[in-house]
Amino acid sequence: MAWGLVALLWSLGLPAPAARADTLVIREAIVTQEAPDGRTSRPVLRNVTLPDDWSRERPDFGGVLTYAVSFDLAPNGTRVPDGLLALYIERACTNVEVSLNGHVIGRGGRMSEPVTRNCYRPQLFTLPAALLDPSGRNALNLRVVGFPSGEVAARQRAAGLSQLQVGPEAELRPRYERRLFWNVTVLQVGS
Repeated sequence: MAWGLVALLWSLGLPAPAARADTLVIREAIVTQEAPDGRTSRPVLRNVTLPDDWSRERPDFGGVLTYAVSFDLAPNGTRVPDGLLALYIERACTNVEVSLNGHVIGRGGRMSEPVTRNCYRPQLFTLPAALLDPSGRNALNLRVVGFPSGEVAARQRAAGLSQLQVGPEAELRPRYERRLFWNVTVLQVGS
């Protein structure tokens, strides 16, 4: 019965809507590696292209990488988007903590042992207006904790970070809810 419901839902699935002009897709980041003491960082890589799959780029690495990106709210003199803004992360494996302009705005769960395992769960973080600089650059730092490829049971649990999307929360929330439904809810219903 449950599998019949899942099959019906799957057949009704529509492709995810494309990003609108208001949404910024971030495809590059500067990466630093956090030292085991958690207090210091050191550059480990050049700019990386997102999505960044650790199993291909650094299969033996386990720990925390920080991805630094920046964005303008009104690039080239365009209008600042109205309403609440958000950051959508389709995949951050194993877990992520997000800072905006030096202030932690959220995390997917525990970043230290026992680490919250969020490989299949998309993430949506609202960007508080009080922390945004409407006329200049805004900095996002994403601390991603992951495990070496040899320590995970499936390729889908390999550490990494997808492309990032910054835009109106009202536009990104349906995308987030759709991914959450297919990645988490359908599997829960099926089991």
